[in-house]
Amino acid sequence: MDPARSRTAMVKTSKTALFRYRFGTAEFDEARFELRVAGLPVDIQRKPLEVLAKLLAHAGEVVTREELLDTVWQGRPTVDNVVANAIAKLRAALNPEGASFIITQPRVGYRFHGPLERTAVGRHLGSRLDLAPGAAVPGRPNFLLENRLGGSRDNEVWSARHAKTGELRVYKFSPGGESLTELKREATLYRVLRENLGERPDFARIIDWNFETAPFFLECDYAGESLIAWVASGQGLAAMALEQRLELFLQIADAVAAAHSVGVLHKDLKPANVLMDPTPEGGWQARLSDFGSGRLLEAARLGDITGSGLSTSGSILSDSGSGTAHYLAPELLAGQPPTVQSDLYALGVMLYQFVVGDLRKPMAPGWERDVSDPLLRLDLSGATDGDPEQRLGAVSDLAQRLRRLDARREERRAQQQVEQRAREAQRALQKSRARRPWLMATLLTLLAGLGASLFLYRQASISSERLQAVNDFLYRDVLANTGALKTDSDPDPGMRRVLRHAADTVGERFANDPGSEGWIRNGIAQGLTGLGDYSAAEQQQRLAVDLLGRAYGPAHPRSLLARRGYAMLLLEQSRFDEAEAVLSAVDNLQRSASSSSPEDAFVLQALRGMLRAARKDCSGALKDLRSAEAIALPPSPESSYNLFNVRSWIGETLNCLGQHDKALAHYRELFHSPYDAAALGPALIAYARLGQANAMLHNGQQEGAGATLQAALRQLESGIGDSDPFTLGQALVVAGRFYMETGDLERAAGYLQRGRQLLLSVDERQEKALNAQRMLASIDYCRGDLRPAAARLGEARAAFVTTWGTRAPDTQAASFWLAATLLESGEVEGAARLAKDLDPAALTIAMGDAKWKTKLAALQAHTRAGTPLRRGMLPTELCAVQAPGQYSTASESGQITRQGL
Repeated sequence: MDPARSRTAMVKTSKTALFRYRFGTAEFDEARFELRVAGLPVDIQRKPLEVLAKLLAHAGEVVTREELLDTVWQGRPTVDNVVANAIAKLRAALNPEGASFIITQPRVGYRFHGPLERTAVGRHLGSRLDLAPGAAVPGRPNFLLENRLGGSRDNEVWSARHAKTGELRVYKFSPGGESLTELKREATLYRVLRENLGERPDFARIIDWNFETAPFFLECDYAGESLIAWVASGQGLAAMALEQRLELFLQIADAVAAAHSVGVLHKDLKPANVLMDPTPEGGWQARLSDFGSGRLLEAARLGDITGSGLSTSGSILSDSGSGTAHYLAPELLAGQPPTVQSDLYALGVMLYQFVVGDLRKPMAPGWERDVSDPLLRLDLSGATDGDPEQRLGAVSDLAQRLRRLDARREERRAQQQVEQRAREAQRALQKSRARRPWLMATLLTLLAGLGASLFLYRQASISSERLQAVNDFLYRDVLANTGALKTDSDPDPGMRRVLRHAADTVGERFANDPGSEGWIRNGIAQGLTGLGDYSAAEQQQRLAVDLLGRAYGPAHPRSLLARRGYAMLLLEQSRFDEAEAVLSAVDNLQRSASSSSPEDAFVLQALRGMLRAARKDCSGALKDLRSAEAIALPPSPESSYNLFNVRSWIGETLNCLGQHDKALAHYRELFHSPYDAAALGPALIAYARLGQANAMLHNGQQEGAGATLQAALRQLESGIGDSDPFTLGQALVVAGRFYMETGDLERAAGYLQRGRQLLLSVDERQEKALNAQRMLASIDYCRGDLRPAAARLGEARAAFVTTWGTRAPDTQAASFWLAATLLESGEVEGAARLAKDLDPAALTIAMGDAKWKTKLAALQAHTRAGTPLRRGMLPTELCAVQAPGQYSTASESGQITRQGL
């Protein structure tokens, strides 16, 4: 070794004390390696500071250019004028006053000249061994020690260079054997990695070891300086583009993922254990080092290497207990054993530091403000979640996400475009949403891809190409082709034709993509349901359930959503037993699904409450709806919408139970609580107001109830008008029932007639239109207009029988009124045939009156006697209007209103 190099290396390492120097307005702290001027920290590269440290240590003496090259640059080849450039940067940092202390000695070097205050602040690490720069490595006489790189009480790390070839190596010594176990562990784990993965550039290579005689050591290939030193030497992360920083981080992540793939944990991941080595191409290779704290997950991996003579004695499988607290996962601090997820946590903290460009910055609360990219925030959250069960599954998952970052950004942009289109459509069709509050995929699913885009965005698993294909179908194949659907007789094709056109074409377009086809068919089904086309809707809903089940499995969130939609469709048709069977199946599937969410539980519980309410099990319905209300939902417009609707249902259920005072108090609280009227839409708010009017009516507030009902109707008229005949038609039918109860039959008939016409414009077989017809017939009966009453009732009953059979509640209601009309008209035989099959329980479900047993008994007594009624014999039972506050315990308004939601 050259004597000058040996002398200068020894001078550098033999200095054990660390000082704080003050000169002029400048202050240099060796322990913190920080320069301040006028009390403010100066941002300067490390090399100029090392030059300053050398000059201050030899104040008043000339330090030659060669000494600086040998000590600061360690004699490595570098660019011309590197020392002069460092001096120039140093003088610029010191400002003119401080720069005057640095004197140039022409053709020789530099010296510090001037008053200097020096205060001891710390010490350099000393060696417990007889090791010193220039000495031979014990057992390796050709390698001469150069610099002590680090160490602790139990070990020392030195660099050494071959005396002849100049080859540089690193030695990890255990002076007295205290850390021998760690050295053996690191050697063993390196053998595991090499035997299973081969030689890799991202692991620091172990060449040899000495575990026989003290001092024990590992002999390692020199793999570069630590990441911390690399950054401090001028390779600042902040100066690099984010893409470059992520590429560098991915080298580290790939190394960790490879180790995990063969069962090896690192357990002490931090920047100090990452080495940076320049590549021949001018780049940098990150190498993972120091597996001394590592842990082998699978003992079987040792089976192939025990022949090496290394004694594991179980120590490889034990926890070494080391690690840096900032990078330790919370579960490790709580005393739990390390896992893949704890290594992932440490990498997540490092990723944050790479993203912000500062290895010294801790990942403290509020870190999200430092990361502008929402996808990176999502990745960081997934890697550093406080609950290891909620973190990403593996380091390789994190690496894959980062590699797809550009693609994911494109996907997100595409999704945002779809969402923007959805919002535009939602503003135009907000009234449609109120009809389908329990299903995220409404008519808007078809019109704007809302259901698909929002749902698939939350899943974050669909490719941008697939999302674009769905979007193109909705906008180009369906809506853009509505012009082709126009005819001379129908220049403006209705929504039903658009939906059916979509149903006819989606199968061919997505023949090889059942997931997308099923999701679109689910939206079509909801649109057809909103139009009252139950037969076509059921066909599409069944297809959606089948396709989504085949694509994702029956317990997948999309499959469950389609099944819940099917249950709602059956409920709308009063097919209660079938709806209950579907809900039971959904319940079982949700219980078995690992990804079931609070929203899933909320919707299922609410649907149970709706089903019970429809069956007039008001007590059970209230219990289910209260349970749904108690489920904590994450804040979102959908959550606010659904929660408001559940609370509106609760008010109607209290009305159903006859607890009108509680219902009224409930509605007051509902409307006094903050809510976003624009987000809820006019229909949902108006329906809640109709329920409030019902509660007021039964609390003796008839005038106020009428005013509240009229305000709700005006809100609907101004908000949606005749453009949404289904929603407005339902509300008018409810108003008709309201005025029937007040005895204002003329006004009731007017509302029922208009509501019926609007509903028939949607579907001539529409159930609620038929119910309106039945109520109009009952008004005819109470007026004594028996012939039109019988005609209306006969037509309605025939439609009900065709659709649901003779035992359905609506069929039973129509049968009762038709029997009463026929009996009073003298057609005793026809009345008797109808009366013998009537069921008071079904009548109660249909019309919500607890006195149907008495009314039915009166009707059947006359039919058994075979005598026609005389006008006025039954009106006391059928047409009497009671005083406010004495109404029956349930009203039909609840069913008519709510089955439309």
